[in-house]
Amino acid sequence: MNTFAWLKRLSPNRASALSTSRNRRRVSRAPRPAVTESLEARSLLTATPVLAPLADVTLLSGSPLYVALNGSDADNQLLTFTATSSNSDVTTYIPEGNRSIEVDVQDFGTMTFELFEDKAPRATEHIIELAESGFYDGSTFHRVINNFVIQGGDPNGNPVGTGGSSLGNFDDQFDPDLQHNRTGILSMAKSQDDTNDSQFFITEGAQRHLDSQHTIFGLLTSGESVREAISETPVINSAPNTPVVIDSFTVFTDIENGVLMLSAPEGVTGTTTITVTVSDPDGHQSQQTFDVTIQPDTVNNQPFLVDIPAVRTLVDTPTELQLTRIDLEGDAATFLDQDLLSINNLYVPEVANADLDYVVDETTGTTSIAPMNGLVGTYNITTAVGEYPSAIDYQLVPIEIVATATTWTISTDDHPNGNEADDGSTDIFRIVRNGTRLEIYINGVLSAQAEEVSVSDIVINGSSDDDILILDGSGGNPLSTGGCTLTLAGKHQPAATASKYSAGPRLP
Repeated sequence: MNTFAWLKRLSPNRASALSTSRNRRRVSRAPRPAVTESLEARSLLTATPVLAPLADVTLLSGSPLYVALNGSDADNQLLTFTATSSNSDVTTYIPEGNRSIEVDVQDFGTMTFELFEDKAPRATEHIIELAESGFYDGSTFHRVINNFVIQGGDPNGNPVGTGGSSLGNFDDQFDPDLQHNRTGILSMAKSQDDTNDSQFFITEGAQRHLDSQHTIFGLLTSGESVREAISETPVINSAPNTPVVIDSFTVFTDIENGVLMLSAPEGVTGTTTITVTVSDPDGHQSQQTFDVTIQPDTVNNQPFLVDIPAVRTLVDTPTELQLTRIDLEGDAATFLDQDLLSINNLYVPEVANADLDYVVDETTGTTSIAPMNGLVGTYNITTAVGEYPSAIDYQLVPIEIVATATTWTISTDDHPNGNEADDGSTDIFRIVRNGTRLEIYINGVLSAQAEEVSVSDIVINGSSDDDILILDGSGGNPLSTGGCTLTLAGKHQPAATASKYSAGPRLP
């Protein structure tokens, strides 16, 4: 496997550099009174936080841009940021609660990245687990292409660049707000669709051809000069002449730096002035302003599939699922199954079992599935979406076929993000009928679906978070004949039974 090798042919223009100021911390102390002085009330003087100057930027309408915010505070206090725009067409967003990673590179220095835990939780959870295990310590940036990317994260490959970790692969996770439109984007490297593991890359300049193909999970907030120095290191066939070694890869909470997202709807042009305020807990503030020029985005983003949960059905019982795609420009796209992929000589990651017939409607994405000849077990089917005839994004969808109706157990961890449990936020489970299928939404996202005839009863396992169960009667009785049990903190509680259920729009 020659991971990420196809990108070698591409080298777009360099983007503007990030601010790289490092923090200096001093403690301010009030003068000590003479020993003969009587005691009196004295106030502790604290320093005003500092925000590094922010360069003017160009924002492409429909392509949100992230800007690094570099704060410092002599009192070593937690800093918070707010931002306003003079143009109502340009919105500002500052994520909170994301952790960061500090990458210490031997003989080069330190780079810091804010992780997008709020938008790419699959990737960030995976990377954090590897980092905290020490997986990256002693690994190298094994692939360096100036004006394009620096790539690392493979301590086990032989040759380097072909390996990964024992955690295995995870599926791509795309968000319309995350695009490869600047220097310092931290993104996952992979060999084929949905083969993300440990390897990552950092961009130099906009690399828009990677949008909707590689999972973005962070942004460089400090250390741009380090990234630039690594990018300019001498190489032979993109391999550094002298190993560029990562001494440490540390997860931490950054109390002084942050990121700001700027966005404007498709088609908007003009200018705006952004004012950013940094504050400390004592109420001290400072500000910086910068100007933004809004221009049309001429890049066509490729479509991608929304996460598709597994489908459960009874032996020899047809079922269906609905594919949904996101395309930022709203262009026409084609949904594909393995037959349509094969006809067009396109890659098919997995061929379905011969006794599992399925057809994807190329226009609507409705997928008809028919298990045959007594087939039972769990098998994958290949689905894809693309601007015909090129398949851009694939997903393997598990189809669970049971011999008899049995208990259907769902937990908070079945949410596609995989990180909704035990996060301190209330989790909302909603059960709704869709024809002959029962669908379960967790926090508004379809997370499980099953043919009613395959389910004897439903067990929903909550977590330590508060849990709410909604029985949504908009499509008819949402319960199987055995009813539903909700488990809260390990205690089973009969939440509802079919005999007690009466149809209604939403029955708590």
